[in-house]
Amino acid sequence: MEQAYSIRFRKKVGAFALKHGSSGKAAEVYEVSRASAVRWAAQLRDTGKIAVGKIGGHRKPILEGQEDWLRARMLEGAHVTLKQVRDELAGRGRKVSHGALWNFVKRLGLSFKKNRSRRRGHTA
Repeated sequence: MEQAYSIRFRKKVGAFALKHGSSGKAAEVYEVSRASAVRWAAQLRDTGKIAVGKIGGHRKPILEGQEDWLRARMLEGAHVTLKQVRDELAGRGRKVSHGALWNFVKRLGLSFKKNRSRRRGHTA
């Protein structure tokens, strides 16, 4: 993942652009993109500060808002599988992958109980 330029460097580029009236020249001198120099100069001019923005992002879980339904469904059906839950969600208009559903269930602290039929490799 890319790392942000330091605040000190950003201030230096922004101040240069404001002093000389040219973000393009600042970008050339400091070898950064023109867009960055323009942004930093504008930030410095408008607020007097340079702030580092968020790098990357975070998507909201696709199943947000389904927590209560999912908890109730897991509690009512002792032998429900993820595939069954996924199919029911598709019927409710929420198509999700197996992995997305598993991560959501795990984040909610729900789990599937293991039963004897799943432990076929062990001796009794």
